[in-house]
Amino acid sequence: MLFARWIAMRLIVYFSFYLIVLRCGNVQGQTCCSGGAPLMTSFDIGTNGPDGSYLAIGLDYEYNSVNKLVDNNRRLENDPRHRSGQNLLLKIDYIHDAHWAFSGLLPMVIQQRTTFSESERASGIGDLTLLGQYSKPLGSDMSLRLSLGAKLPVGNRFRRDDRGIFLSPDMQPGTGTFDFVGRAAVLRQHFIIPNLTNLTAVSYRYNTTNPHFGDPQRQGGRRFKFGNEAILSTSFNYLFVLNAWFVLPDAGVRFRYASPNEEEGSRAPNSGGYWMLIPVGVQFQPNEGLMFRASVEFPVWEDLAGLQITTDLKVGVQIRYFLEPGTRDRDRSGID
Repeated sequence: MLFARWIAMRLIVYFSFYLIVLRCGNVQGQTCCSGGAPLMTSFDIGTNGPDGSYLAIGLDYEYNSVNKLVDNNRRLENDPRHRSGQNLLLKIDYIHDAHWAFSGLLPMVIQQRTTFSESERASGIGDLTLLGQYSKPLGSDMSLRLSLGAKLPVGNRFRRDDRGIFLSPDMQPGTGTFDFVGRAAVLRQHFIIPNLTNLTAVSYRYNTTNPHFGDPQRQGGRRFKFGNEAILSTSFNYLFVLNAWFVLPDAGVRFRYASPNEEEGSRAPNSGGYWMLIPVGVQFQPNEGLMFRASVEFPVWEDLAGLQITTDLKVGVQIRYFLEPGTRDRDRSGID
């Protein structure tokens, strides 16, 4: 157990140092196709019992394969474009008491895009998200979680290609805008049967407009706004013990809507739409202070605006280390 904790802390400390080095070195990079790293599935913070506060440090890794060409709701074949993204997310949670919790999320993105004519690859720090969560019991086995936060434009947004031309907004590490996020979730433990937990959540991200995209002097450039995003999800996990480890397999369904991007005040073509996704995962807790999780997510249906290349598969790994959890009565709600 001590060796597992040592490995987890080494990984988290190394990644934290790597983020600092990248930021100080002004390394530029790319983001995923929706304007920044996919943060809206990492909003859940958890709660604490009446014993006091604690700190949780997490490291999430996600590989995103973006190789599905869709025309509205019809999949096309023989697409010459190939795109993939890797996201590393440092997440620090402070759980103050049974009602209040706070979180900071800082991503790094590594992405590659190739076509017949060119190949691009880059990495860099994305925007910082700060989040607060209020939890209220609705009964002995049910609670409500309300979250509100903001995304701060700390990521670089002036990435150029090898020819000195600014990359498109979806290839920049940051968006250059202050954006706002909100979430409401209902957690039901011992749902229908003992040890079965259900978490149903709705999240919304409101994006503002960057009026000077492509101009570091902020005197010209063009107006660009990523589409707002809404996600409705429900997931179930079941807790059992295997060789003194807590094991929580989980599965669910997620509905996502993104409004079209806007460029110079007009809707951008071939952007926005609806997705239905199936996330599946398994979580391992060898002790009260450490958690590992592996997950996969794949789309089962989409209805997009126009012709778009979209995600066909995501896989992820998560590590959480709880500093001095002691005997605190944390819920085992899994990761949304």
